[in-house]
Amino acid sequence: MRKLLFVTTLFSILIRLYAQTDQVLHEEQWGGRFNLHMTENGEILAVSSIVFHNDKLYLYDMAERRIVILDSAGSFIKETALSSIGRYTYVGDDFVVLNNNAIFLNTVDKKLEIFELNSGKHKLSVSYPHDYYASESKRSHRIINRIYLDGEDIVLATGYKLFYFDYKSEKVIQKKKSISAESGGRFLFYDGTTTVVLSHERIVINNNKSVPAVKSRYPISGKQFFLKNSRLFALSLDSFGFRIIEVND
Repeated sequence: MRKLLFVTTLFSILIRLYAQTDQVLHEEQWGGRFNLHMTENGEILAVSSIVFHNDKLYLYDMAERRIVILDSAGSFIKETALSSIGRYTYVGDDFVVLNNNAIFLNTVDKKLEIFELNSGKHKLSVSYPHDYYASESKRSHRIINRIYLDGEDIVLATGYKLFYFDYKSEKVIQKKKSISAESGGRFLFYDGTTTVVLSHERIVINNNKSVPAVKSRYPISGKQFFLKNSRLFALSLDSFGFRIIEVND
């Protein structure tokens, strides 16, 4: 058992050292500001989504039900604890930042949960059309589990299709057509200008540039990728901590 543990740890260290060739925007070890948390069901909770908005990085820490804000260079600014909506830590799987609000996609209650960013106060719950793709034959093509932002428009997505949603009127924006992921892939990021999909273990940007996939040892329920000055970055978690790295060949 000790030998197996040693080999596993050594392998993790070698992988991490190899990854040091990537440009690291930010990294932290578990046990400091962030921790891994295991639920009674064996589920790992940690940093589970990342957003870059107005030159700031927003990290959703599902383990502590909070948003941690960093500047564009990765330096800590502040953290905001999110008020309870009746669950232990869960407020949603994914989120966007808009008009000083954090808008979460709550896939359990099929609602958008809107929090004020400065105070963490829960402002509003809005139902979304969770059955918009109910006619799709595959279950994975029916489940809406991502939220993106195109300007000030909310975009909801499965891994394979997306549509625009006006959360104020609680209606689909019909003038904006539903969009399918190109290259036969799965959506990783979308902002109306740039589309990033995973196709055949490669990340494809705007159906043109292709770079290697970025893996994470622990699951990330929300967005793993974001654009900063037209450069693609990714969040990755391992047994040591998490890193935000630029994605290159």
